[in-house]
Amino acid sequence: MRILVLVSILLLSGNASAENLCKEKGEIPSDMQLPESHFNKVNSTKALNLLKSIIVEGNNSYSWYEVPSAITTIDGYIKKKAYLDSIDEQLKKQLLFGFCTFMQKKAYKHE
Repeated sequence: MRILVLVSILLLSGNASAENLCKEKGEIPSDMQLPESHFNKVNSTKALNLLKSIIVEGNNSYSWYEVPSAITTIDGYIKKKAYLDSIDEQLKKQLLFGFCTFMQKKAYKHE
C-alpha cells in the first residue's frame, strides 16, 4: 500500500513530457518498442488505476499482459520524470543514463 501511495504522489506532482531524450536505439524491435512519449502522467495514472483495481478492489478481469505493461509504464514515467525534475547536473546525467538504458532494454509492449 505504501508503494501505491508513493507512486500516486509522484504521478500527481507533475507531468513528464519532453521530446525524445535518448538518441541510441536498443535491443527492442521497433514494432515492439514503446515510444518515449508513452511515459507520461496520463498513461501512468491509467496504469496505476489498473493496478489499484487489481490489488485493492480485487478485480480479476484483466489480460495477462496488462500487469507487466502497467508496471513498465509507471517505471518509465518515474525514471523520465526524475530526470526532467532534477536540477543537479551530475545526478541528471545518471538519471538520463538510467532512463535511456530502460528505453533500450525494457520499454516494450507486453502483448
